[in-house]
Amino acid sequence: ALGNTTVTVASGATLGGSGSIAGATTVNGILAAGNSPGVLSFTGNLTLGSGSTSLFEINGLTRGTEYDGVNVGGALAYGGSIDLVFGAPVAAGTYDLFGGSFTSQSGDFSSVSIDGSVSAPVFTVGTGWSLVSGGWQYDFVNATGDLTITSAIPEPSAFAAFAGLAGLGLAGLRRRRRA
Repeated sequence: ALGNTTVTVASGATLGGSGSIAGATTVNGILAAGNSPGVLSFTGNLTLGSGSTSLFEINGLTRGTEYDGVNVGGALAYGGSIDLVFGAPVAAGTYDLFGGSFTSQSGDFSSVSIDGSVSAPVFTVGTGWSLVSGGWQYDFVNATGDLTITSAIPEPSAFAAFAGLAGLGLAGLRRRRRA
């Protein structure tokens, strides 16, 4: 644990590992929570600068042992980019990336990278972001710090309903042509 001191992570530097930091922290470099993976806690404020990268390893659905987490006890200011690195196949679920009981949140990420490939999410100012990549829908909510991953491929029943409607349309078209 790092005492109640102000911490600033310079551009090009990395703050990583598990444990807790009591003072206000500003990250201008890389925030890499956990020890492949793990949880890093901030009891004070956490500010992610515009040039920062928040790096999360995701290898399963269990926070702290299969994916990285960041706990914040003070104000949380999002900024910079977020980089999601999957060491296992992507799995549907909710990932509590930024948790704790942060007192407020502000700002936004400016870019999203999944496994090193920069993606083009739809950002909603002050709310979060959404994107579809590799057959998966990714939704991040700023207010909760949660990433929800769902399949972007419609369920088989949706395909069946669509195919049935298309079939009815073709049958109707053929009947009109014969008449």
